[in-house]
Amino acid sequence: MLALVRLHLTNAQIAARLHLSVRTVESHVSAMLRKLGVADRRGLADLAPGLESAPVAGAGMFGLPVPWTTFIGRGREFSMVQAALDDARLVNLTGPGGVGKTRLATAVAAHAGPAFPYGGAFVELVGVRPEFVVQAIATALGVTEQPQRALEEVIYAHLAQHKALLVLDNCEHVLTVVAEFVSRLLTACRAVTVLSTSRERLGVPGERVVIVPALSLASDVTGDAIQSEAELLFLDRARSADADFTEDSSLVRDLCARVDGMPLAIELAAARAGSLGIAGLLAGIDDQLRLLTGGRSADERHRSLRSVLDWSYGLLDDDEQRVLWHLAVFAGGFDLAAVTAVALLDDAGEAADLLGRLVDKSLVVRRQAAGRSRWYLLETVRAYALDRLTASHADAEVRERHLRWAATTAATLQERLEADTDWQADFDVVADDFRAALTTAAPGPGPAGSAHELARRTGHLVFARRFFSDARQHHEHAARRALDAVDAAQDLREAAWVALIELLGDLSFEHMVTAAGLARDAGDGRLQAICLADAVINANRFPGAMAVDIPHAQLTTLMDEAVAAAPSSDPVVTAHLTQALAWNESSEKTSAGRALSEQALAAARAVDDPMLISGALDCVLAAYVGPGHFRDAYPLARERLALVERLPRHVPGAALEIIDVVHMANEHGIAAGELPASLATSRAAQTDDIVNVQLHTALSKVVVPLALSGEFDEAVTAAEQMWSAWLGAAEPTARWMAPSVVATALVYGLRGEQAAYRTWWGRAQRPMGDQDLMTAKNSAGFAAFTQIRLALHQGRIDDAQRLAERTLGGAPEWYVDEGHWYYDAYLWAIAAETAAIAARPDVHEWLATAAPAGVESVWADACLARARGRLGDVAELERSVELWERIGARFERACTLLLLPKRESEGRAELDALGCTPPLT
Repeated sequence: MLALVRLHLTNAQIAARLHLSVRTVESHVSAMLRKLGVADRRGLADLAPGLESAPVAGAGMFGLPVPWTTFIGRGREFSMVQAALDDARLVNLTGPGGVGKTRLATAVAAHAGPAFPYGGAFVELVGVRPEFVVQAIATALGVTEQPQRALEEVIYAHLAQHKALLVLDNCEHVLTVVAEFVSRLLTACRAVTVLSTSRERLGVPGERVVIVPALSLASDVTGDAIQSEAELLFLDRARSADADFTEDSSLVRDLCARVDGMPLAIELAAARAGSLGIAGLLAGIDDQLRLLTGGRSADERHRSLRSVLDWSYGLLDDDEQRVLWHLAVFAGGFDLAAVTAVALLDDAGEAADLLGRLVDKSLVVRRQAAGRSRWYLLETVRAYALDRLTASHADAEVRERHLRWAATTAATLQERLEADTDWQADFDVVADDFRAALTTAAPGPGPAGSAHELARRTGHLVFARRFFSDARQHHEHAARRALDAVDAAQDLREAAWVALIELLGDLSFEHMVTAAGLARDAGDGRLQAICLADAVINANRFPGAMAVDIPHAQLTTLMDEAVAAAPSSDPVVTAHLTQALAWNESSEKTSAGRALSEQALAAARAVDDPMLISGALDCVLAAYVGPGHFRDAYPLARERLALVERLPRHVPGAALEIIDVVHMANEHGIAAGELPASLATSRAAQTDDIVNVQLHTALSKVVVPLALSGEFDEAVTAAEQMWSAWLGAAEPTARWMAPSVVATALVYGLRGEQAAYRTWWGRAQRPMGDQDLMTAKNSAGFAAFTQIRLALHQGRIDDAQRLAERTLGGAPEWYVDEGHWYYDAYLWAIAAETAAIAARPDVHEWLATAAPAGVESVWADACLARARGRLGDVAELERSVELWERIGARFERACTLLLLPKRESEGRAELDALGCTPPLT
C-alpha cells in the first residue's frame, strides 16, 4: 500500500488495485500517517523509498485467474513465450479455440512477475463488446475516467514510465479495437509489454507471434513409460475425476491421437474416463467422427473438437443439457444465483449440483480471481452451447430471463452503493452481462419495464464506478426505453448532471430543457419547473462548462416558463425556483442577488434537502464575494463543506455538488486568509475519487495555498503534476487554473530562479483562452499581487509603486458594492505595504483605505500589521509574526522576523531552509 501511495494513487485506485474496500485503505493510510509521524500523503511518498521492503511498486498481476488444475506440459512453448517477452513488447499467442492459449498465457504471466516491477493486469475480453474494450482494460488497472480526457489517455498516463505487463485474453472478436489500442499504448508507454491471445494476429508493427500448437503426441518412450504431453494431460485429468483410474498406455495414446492432441477435447474425454473406460471413450469418439463426412482437412483439429463436443453433449442427461445451453447467454462468468434464475432451477442447491456435474465433465470451468469464485464456459464451449440454445427454439425465452436476472441484480447492487464499499468488484464481474442483456433485448421498456430499469440502474452503477461517458449514455439509453414521458424526463435529467461533470455544459443544458419538455407533454408541471430551474441555475453557476454562453434573455424566458408551470404550495419546487431567480437576477454569470439568495437558502433549509441547501449556500456566497465580504462568507463555506457527508456520492447531481463544494471551500479559505483550512481541504481533494476526477483542477487548488504558506517544494511538485495533467487533457480553457500557474511563478521568483519564473509566468496566459491574464476578473488581482510582491522582494520599490498605482489607482477605497474577487485582499494589503516601504507621504491614507482587507482576510491583516510595523510600531510587527504563525505562512513570517533585530537570525535560517534569498526590502 505504501508503494501505491508513492505512485500518488487515490484511495479508490489503491482499493481497486488490491481488491480492498476504500474504507480499509483509508484506515491503513491513516495508520501509516500516525505511526510514521508525517502530516500527509506526500510525506508518506517521500518516506516510501527507504521503507519499502522490496523495490516492487504495486507488483502483482491484477485479475490473473487462479487455476484449479495442474499446468501440464508446454515446456517448449513456455520457453518460447518467455524469450519473446524478453525481446518484444507485443507477444501474441495464436491458435484455434480449445488449444490452450489462455492457460499458457496465465502460466507465463504468473511466472513473469519479477520482470515487471509495476505488475500489470489480466483482462478477459470474452464478453466485452468493441466499444467497451478500453473501459475493461481501465477497470482491470483500477483507472477511472476524467472529464475532457479520453479514457485511453488516462490509461497511458497511469502506465507511463512503468515497466508493466498487460495481458489481453481472447481478442479475436474485438481485433480491430485491440490492435488500435495496443499500437497507441506501446507508443505512449515505452516500458509496457503486452501479451495477447487471439485466433489470429493483431497486425500491429513489432508484433511477435507465437503459434500455440496442439499438445505433442510424440512420446519419448523408455520401456512402456508415457512421455507425450497429450497423454500426461489425459492421465492427470482422468485421475482427478477418478482416483482409481488405470490406463492402457497404447489406448490412451490412440485416444489422444484421435482428438489431434487438442487440450479441451482431451479434458472432455478424460472427464468420462472413470465411467466409460478407455475402450468406451474410443468407441464413442469414433462413432461421432464417422458422422462427419469428407476426409481429413486443414481444419481437422476443429472438426475433431466439434466431434468431441457433440459426443460429450450426447452423454449429458436432459437437465445437464438444458442447463448448458442456458449458460450460453452469460457474457462472462456466473454464480449459483444467476444460474438458478436464468435456468429456472428450484434453488442454489440444484444449481450447485448441476454445475458440479458439468465441471466434472470439463464442460464448465471454475476460476478464482479477485477473491471470488465463479463458473465460466470456455469460449469454444460457449459457442457450441449457443448453437444448441438456438436449435432449442427457446432463445427468446432464455434471454428474457437473463434480462430479468440482470435487472434484479442491478437493483441489488444499487442498494449496496452507499453502505457497502465491496460492491465494485461484484459489479465488475456482471457489467458485461448487463450490457449484453440490453443489447439483445427487444426495443422498448422490456417485460415489466425490465430493460428500462436495467439501463437506468446500470447508468447509476457505472457512474458510481466513475466511467462518466458510459453512465451518461446508459441514462440516455434508459430515456429511449422509458415506459412514459415522465420516466424519460427523469432519465435525461440524470444524463444532464453527468454531462455537466464531463464539462459538456451545452449537452447538459440541452438534456435538461428536453427533459422539461417531456414533463410538460406528460402534464407534470412540477418536474417541468424543476428541470427548467436547474437548467437556469447550472447555466449561471457553471458557465466555464459551456462552449457557448447561454444568453440572459433566453434564461429569463425559461425562468418565466418554470414559474408558470410550477404547482402552488410545493416547497421543493419553491426552493428550486427561488434559487434559479437569485442566480438569474443579474446578466453576469456566477453572481447572485443578496436578498433572493437568502430567500433561496431559507427555502432550501425548509425542505432540508442537502443538495438544495448546498446550492443555495453557494448562491449566498456568490452574493458575498462581490462586495468583498470574505470573512462573513468563510463560515458559510465551512457549513457548506460539512454538508458533503449528507450528499450521496453516487448520485450525479449530488456528486457535482460535492466537487463544487470542495473547490469553493478552498477558494473561500484563501480569500479569508485561512490557509491551514484551505490546505487541508485541497489536500483531502487529492484522494477523493469524486473531486479529483478533473485531475488538473484538483491539483490546481492546492498550489496557491501551498505557495502562500511557504511550502515551496510541495507547491512546485503539485504545479508540475497539474501542468502535466492539463496538457494531457488537451489544454482545455481553464481560467480558474491561472492563479495556480501564477503562484508557481511567484515561488520561483522568490527563490531567485529567474528562468523558471519566466517559464511559469509565460505559461499563465495559456489556460485563459480568449481572456487576458492581467484584466480577467478571476486572475487580474492575483497576477498584480504576484508582480508587486516579487518587485518588493527584489528591491524594485519604484516598480512596485507603479504596479500598485496602475492596478488600483491612488489610495483606492475597498469596494463595498461589487467587483471583488477571491484574491483582492492580498492585492490591497501588499499595495499598502508598498506605500509603507516607499515612505510615501500618503502612506496612512493607503493603510486606512486598505484596512477593510485586513478585516476580511487574516493574511491581509498580518501584511498590514507588518506595514504599520515598518513605520515604527514594534507591537504590530510582533502581532504580524503571530498572525503568520497562526496561518502557517512560513515565508512571510521569516521576512517579518528580519525586521525584529533580536529575531533576525531566526528569520534568515527559515529563509535558507525555504531556499530563498533574503528580501531586499
